[in-house]
Amino acid sequence: VSAVYMSQVLPFLKGDEIERGIKKVFNWLIAGGEVFVVTFTPFIQHVTSFIPVYNERKRNGQRWAGYIDDLAQFSSHENIYKHLPNEIHHIDLEDLKWVFEINGFVIKEVRYFGEEEGALPEGIKMDGRERVGLIASRPLGSQTQEYTDWQRVSDNLLERVPPSIR
Repeated sequence: VSAVYMSQVLPFLKGDEIERGIKKVFNWLIAGGEVFVVTFTPFIQHVTSFIPVYNERKRNGQRWAGYIDDLAQFSSHENIYKHLPNEIHHIDLEDLKWVFEINGFVIKEVRYFGEEEGALPEGIKMDGRERVGLIASRPLGSQTQEYTDWQRVSDNLLERVPPSIR
């Protein structure tokens, strides 16, 4: 594939699942292919009581410090947490950037943002770091290791491809 868009997918995965998934995305992309990610961070209003836990985990060097295994314990808005799984993952900029870099991506942009790029639901708006976005690409010239049996059309019987598709 040439592009992947993931909006609010990662909060439903644990850290090791994110790591495996991003590796798969890398292998699926063609060289030069891009990935676009938007995800919520720990800096959202309905889980402000979680922020001290998150900060302590970060101080201790814990990877995936934004993972919450009991959202009901931390959320101040029942109308939010009752519609979400109790295990949720609010990912920070550092972990997001890290997982893409270790998997070979070139980071084009990564930044926190808030409502300037779309209104946030009630109970989310806090300080402008509510979401993190990332644009990354698979480097040109990188080879897909996982799918070695794939061949380019130009390498395989081009005359069988109809002229309208060529």
